[in-house]
Amino acid sequence: MTDKDKVYQLLFAQATTGTLARGQNLFRAGDPCDALWLVDSGRLRLVFVLPDGRECVRDVVSAGESIGMALLVDKAAYPYTAQALDEVQYRRVSWQQVLDLMEHTPSVALAILQVMSVKLRQANEQNAMLAQKNPLVRLAAFLLERSARLQSGAIELTVDDLGAACGMRRETASRKVGELRDLGLVERVGQSGIRIVDKAGLQRLAGRVEG
Repeated sequence: MTDKDKVYQLLFAQATTGTLARGQNLFRAGDPCDALWLVDSGRLRLVFVLPDGRECVRDVVSAGESIGMALLVDKAAYPYTAQALDEVQYRRVSWQQVLDLMEHTPSVALAILQVMSVKLRQANEQNAMLAQKNPLVRLAAFLLERSARLQSGAIELTVDDLGAACGMRRETASRKVGELRDLGLVERVGQSGIRIVDKAGLQRLAGRVEG
């Protein structure tokens, strides 16, 4: 069990549970951020609505990941809507419960800060990815980041969500996935899965050469 798993085990010991059907919202942008959420199964997409009405997928949260940790300090309203991509089972714990646990268990407070640090790093990496002008490089960086987070085989995302997450049109996203496949860097799995088959090559394309 990782340190993050231990923290979540403590945090969500007294949590309430619930289930969402595909398309249902866990919360909407503008709702007060008064809880921490843990996804037990399924996937949620975090969606911003731009001024011109277009949707921008900020993130896709999968089983074992939390929502709301980065908003712990200021407890502001949610800046995005969390929508189920498939059936989702989740747990919810109130901020007051989180704060009480942090106050009485200093080790948990430290672990939460570590999780928040990881969340901040992931957000910075995503911002850097979106700043890339080359759509193929953006897509490569996104797939590497998702693969590292999920630590599993295929990345399950529709072309629409993949394009929205990478800041490109659906047609562009589909074409760029095809280019990565032709380069031998990824392969398609089923209807909406993508698996990295040449991580080193994808890292070189994304400018992330690792020793």
